[in-house]
Amino acid sequence: MGTIFTDLQNKFDGKPILFVTLDFTNRTTHYQSELLASALGMSEAYKANQGTGFILLLDSQTRNISTRLTSKQTLKEMSAALNQLLKK
Repeated sequence: MGTIFTDLQNKFDGKPILFVTLDFTNRTTHYQSELLASALGMSEAYKANQGTGFILLLDSQTRNISTRLTSKQTLKEMSAALNQLLKK
């Protein structure tokens, strides 16, 4: 997801979107990710979705998961999902 994630960040640069990467590589990065998720009010989404290979789109107000994007989707499909959330 690294390249697609970067492409999405570039495509939506300047938009009201916060892109956050949570890293589960080792104990240290796992703990740091847990702290970051907590600080951003995303603890529930973090606890329910520990893994790799996907992007979660969370509603900024409720912190609920709006959409889950996977590597099976194209950049165009992912961009459409982000644009849909921006219209809300």
